[in-house]
Amino acid sequence: MSASNWREGLGSWPIYAAAAASALACSTSASASIIYSSAVNLSAAVAAAATSSRATQTLRPLLAARLTVSHSMSDGALHERARLTDYGGGHPFILAAGGLAKLFASGAVISGPEVIWEQGAALWEDTNGVQKGHWGTDGQPGFAAFRIQTSPGNYDYGWLQLSVTGNAEGPDSITLIDYAYNDVANASIEAGETPEPSTKALMLLAAGFAGVLAWRRRKAAV
Repeated sequence: MSASNWREGLGSWPIYAAAAASALACSTSASASIIYSSAVNLSAAVAAAATSSRATQTLRPLLAARLTVSHSMSDGALHERARLTDYGGGHPFILAAGGLAKLFASGAVISGPEVIWEQGAALWEDTNGVQKGHWGTDGQPGFAAFRIQTSPGNYDYGWLQLSVTGNAEGPDSITLIDYAYNDVANASIEAGETPEPSTKALMLLAAGFAGVLAWRRRKAAV
C-alpha cells in the first residue's frame, strides 16, 4: 500500500471505530440476557438389564434436571427408558406431548405458555420392542425445551442439548451436552442460541482502533 493510500485509510479509521463501538454495544446488549452453561457432558449410563442410573444437573437455584436411564421388568415386560425430569422444583418444566420430550432443530424458537409442559418426559423408550421417542439411540444430539418459573406467570425459557446411545433393544445412556436460557422473563430463545461469540472480538477491534487513533494524534503533534 502506498503512503498516500495509507494516509487515506487512516482518515477513515474514526468511522470504523465508531461503527465497531456501535456494533459492540448492540452485540453486548443482545447477548447479555442469554445464560450459557458451557460444556457440561453429564451422563447417566447402565450396562445391564434390571438396573438404572441417574445424574443431576442444577440449571439454576431451585431447579435441577435429572437424567435417568433404566432397564426394568414390570408386568412381564422389559422397559428401557431414557428420561429427563425436574428434580426438586416440582414444576412442569419440559416441553412434551404424550409423555415424550419434543425434539427441536437448531434455531427453532422456544417460548410460550400455550404449549404443553410436563414435569418429566422420555427422550426414548422401548417396551418389549415397541419403541417411542424422538431421539433414537444413535447418539445424535438434539435440543429439548425447558422453562423456569421465576414468579407467578413469569418464566425463563431455555434449551438442553441431549443425546441418547444404545442399541436396537433400547437406550443405555443419556447425556446432557450443554444448555442455555434467556433470563428475561417470558422472552424467547432459539435452540442452540448462546451469547454472541463476536463480542470479545469486537472489543479487541475497538481497542485496536483506539490505539491507532492515539498514534495518529501523537504523529500530528510532532
